[in-house]
Order: sequence, then C-alpha cells, then structure tokens
Amino acid sequence: MNLKYFRIGCCLAGALLCSQAQAQQADSIVQQLGRLVGSYPDNEPGGVLIVSRQGKDIFHKAFGVANLEQPLPITDSTVFEAASVTKQFTATALLLLVRQGKLSLEDDIRKYFPELPDYGRTITIRQCLTHTSGLKDWRNVTYLTSWPTGYRLMNQAFALDMIFRQANLNYEPGERFSYTNAGYDLAASLVEKLSGVSFSKFVQDSLLIPAGMTRSFMRKPFRSVTSNKATGYYRSGKTFHAGTVMDENYGAAGLITTAGDLKKWLLYVNHHFGPNDPFTKMRLERYVYNNGDTCDYANGGVYVKDIKGVTQITHSGFLGAFRALTTYYPGEDITVSYMGNNQEISTVELNNDVFKILFNRTVTDPLPYSEKDTVPVQPKDLAGKAGSYMNVKDSSEVMQFFVRNQQLLQYRARLHALPGGKFLYDKAVYHFSDKGNSLAVTRSGATTNYVKLASRPVSPALQQQLSGAYHSEDCDVTIYLQSHPKGLMMHRAPSDSVVLENVYNNGTHVGYKGFDHGLRAIYDFTVIKGKVVRLSISLPRANRIYFYKTNEKNGLTRSLAAAGAR
Repeated sequence: MNLKYFRIGCCLAGALLCSQAQAQQADSIVQQLGRLVGSYPDNEPGGVLIVSRQGKDIFHKAFGVANLEQPLPITDSTVFEAASVTKQFTATALLLLVRQGKLSLEDDIRKYFPELPDYGRTITIRQCLTHTSGLKDWRNVTYLTSWPTGYRLMNQAFALDMIFRQANLNYEPGERFSYTNAGYDLAASLVEKLSGVSFSKFVQDSLLIPAGMTRSFMRKPFRSVTSNKATGYYRSGKTFHAGTVMDENYGAAGLITTAGDLKKWLLYVNHHFGPNDPFTKMRLERYVYNNGDTCDYANGGVYVKDIKGVTQITHSGFLGAFRALTTYYPGEDITVSYMGNNQEISTVELNNDVFKILFNRTVTDPLPYSEKDTVPVQPKDLAGKAGSYMNVKDSSEVMQFFVRNQQLLQYRARLHALPGGKFLYDKAVYHFSDKGNSLAVTRSGATTNYVKLASRPVSPALQQQLSGAYHSEDCDVTIYLQSHPKGLMMHRAPSDSVVLENVYNNGTHVGYKGFDHGLRAIYDFTVIKGKVVRLSISLPRANRIYFYKTNEKNGLTRSLAAAGAR
C-alpha cells in the first residue's frame, strides 16, 4: 500500500512540475510578446494584437492612438480596414457555393464573365482563388493613369472594367504564382451572380453572424460615417501622414473588423468544419502548378506553409496604411490576430517575431554569410558584372550594376565581395554566373533569378523616334514622351510627369525605367527598321501593358508646353 501511495505521489508531483513548467513557458511567452508590443510608442498609430491557445487568450494588448488629430487610444472596439485579409472570407463564401453544387472550382471563369477576353487558355475558378490565373492586378494597372488607386473613388464596376480591358495575361494560367486582386474581385461578383443577393449580405449571413463577428461588416459607401473607425497612417521622414481608402469595390478587400472578431473568425472557420471535413480539405488545398510543383496558396484565400515542422495558415493585409494579420497553427490550436493603423509596423516581421516567440525558432535560417566573411575585391571579381539585369518572371524589375573605383555598386549601394565570386548587401547574397550573363539573388530564404540585358548607346535620332503620343486601351490613357537630358520625359498632364532612364538597348528592344506614382515601371519599345511598332509598359504584377502611337499632336503640344512653362 505504501508503494502504491508513493507512486501516486510521484505522479502528482510530476504533473505539478509539468504544470509549473507550462505556466513558466506561458509567462515567458507573455513577457516576450509584451516586450514586442511595448517597443511601439503609445502616442503613435498602433493596433491590437491577440494571441490565443485553445480559444483562451494568452496575450491581448491594444496600443497606440486611433486618430492623431484627436488622439483617442485604440481599444478593442476600434475597427480597421482588413484589406487583403478579406480574401479568406471571399474564398470561403465561394467555396460554400461550391459545396452547394452551384459551381465547380474547375469551371472556366469566362462561363460566368464572358466579358473577359478569350486569351486562348482556360482560366479556372481555382486559379482565380490561388493567384495562378495570370490575370493582371488591376490596381497596379491604374498607376499608369493620372489618378491611381488611393487617389480617386473606385467601385466594383470600375474594377471589373479594368479587368476586362486587359488584352493579355502576365503568364500562362497555372504556370506560376503572382499575387493579383483581380481574381478576388471577380470571385465576389460571382458570389452575387450565383446567390442572388449582394456580396455583403451573403458574407454577413453565411460567415460573420455564424462566427459571432458582431463588430464586422463589409465596407459601406465611401461617404458613410463608420463609428469607432481608426485612420491609417504612414511615415514620411519624421512626420506621419494620413492614408486614404477611396474604395467601394469588394472581394480582394472590403471587410471592416476588429482584432477580436478576427480571433472569432479563426476559431470558427478552423473548428466549425473540423480538420477531416471535406470542406476544410477543399479550403486548405494548395494549388499544383502545371509542372507538378505545389505553391503555398490555398483555395481558401490563405497561405498554408510548413515552417520547420510547424503548419502555419496565414494571410496579411495592407491598404491605405492599414495593416491586418490572421495566423492559425492547427497543431497547437493557436490563433494570432492583429489589426493596426500604422503602416510602419510590418505584418511580415510581426508574424515572424510572434512565431519565434511561440516556437523558439526563426522562420528562416540566417544567411550563411555576414560582413565578417567579406574579402577584398579583385579585378577579376568585377569582370562582366556591370550592366542591367531583368527578373526572369517579372519584366518590371531591372537591377543595374556599376563598377566604380574598383567597387561593384547596385545603383549607389556598394556590394561586399565574398569568396566564390559572390557579393553581400542588405541581408542578400548576389551570385553572378561566371560570364556575368545571369544573376541569382537570395534573400529571406528565397532565390530570384535575373538575366543580363544587352545594351548599346541610344542615339539622338532613335530617342527622337521614341518621342510622341501613345495610347493604351488596356488602361484607357494617353501618354506623351519627349527627349530629356536623362533619357525621356513622360507626361499625362502638365502636373503629372515621370523621368525615364535608359537601361537596355539590343537594337530591337529599347528599355527605360522610371517610378510612376512610386511604383517601378519598365518602358519597352519594340523598334523594327527604325520605327516604333509598340510600347509595352510593365509594372509589378501587371506586365506588358501595350501602348501604340497615336496622332494626338494637339494634346502632346499642350502637355509639353505647359510642362515647359513650369
């Protein structure tokens, strides 16, 4: 009997020690999360961060101010723009209709939207939900106009019109992943077509109410007054400026919510259907590319990742200086929800920091090199490196390298030499091929490949040939180009101009780069027998937008004359 009680006592003692260890670990997590949030000033825009395990909060903190003009503190009732976190609601709404048999994920999107051009390839509903459709991001296309997203009111009809205008795709459907809002704005409109009710009502009745999200709703008309809504802010220098959300479109974004309601959503969508429910499997099924590889994006509008043995289901959002984040760890039943009005608080970094605190490991391994590994630059290390290199999957990205004073520069930044012909700069490793005709850049565990572009001087005669007026039906805009000491000057209106610098010229293709409303752009002129056949402008997530020369000489004269008068 004594031995029996001794064993019971040992078990109780062991359980107590285990409980104490878990409590100490929880305290450590809470303390670390507290220090993380405590690093953000209370008198600046901030947010709300909630971390829960098995539905119970282990950390819950509101910090910062909701509005700088009348600095009221952010509270649990403060509502924010959820931005792209909305996508998981849009996807789940459409998947509910799939479960009801009203459509298939393999349906051609043109079955429901015949206004979309026939690109000669089927674009499926599944591809629209997983950013593998090849459709251009219509928001980025608007950066070629005088009034891009954030500068003018945009509604659903405008978004669909921009989507339907695009004459070509970024790539073959199913070939690769390229984040685009187009698929989700189409998905929201498809929900309306198939359900017979507004997207807002369908989401409210089918998702928000069942999840208990009492403080959430889809965005109202632009001029509507929303109680307890924060203002988004971004920093320019040492000063904060207010962001703007002038949208009435929905699908890719549009949800107004709180961090607390997002926690409710994560618990509902991951608990209500259950891990073995066919709906859950459909929601978390990741897309398989044409070549058989699998991407991290799932049908349910979320990334599903394996991070060092931990399954992470996550998505972030960014719009008008608002930030949003939802993350769920199914193996541990942990939710992370964040809503904020400070653009400077990166949700990528926040998500990684919280992961490190929760699991005591980093998301990505550190680079195998640091500045202590750098070596003196040898002349042979610089041979063939100077020139322009284009991203093989995104023709809007061209990096330029120069050799000056026996140093390799990317624009004005000096790269540090490493053994083996590699270079280090800003937590990235640059690996040039032996002949310098290609480049691989590794950053945050991912490698991007570039190809070197041939280049020769652009003659004054050729530059004059490139000048003139060009019109694009894809974005319904006319631009005017003229010679400039640095290359070309692009005008749309007297107060709207961009300086373009030459980056390549192989005789047939002449390329210039610039930044349009802060977004990088590559202008590629196709020149055959001394005549410009076409101008193709590439932006991030919107490549090869075609422009053709037009005879709008009067508009060109007025624009350039007004620009010269400034």
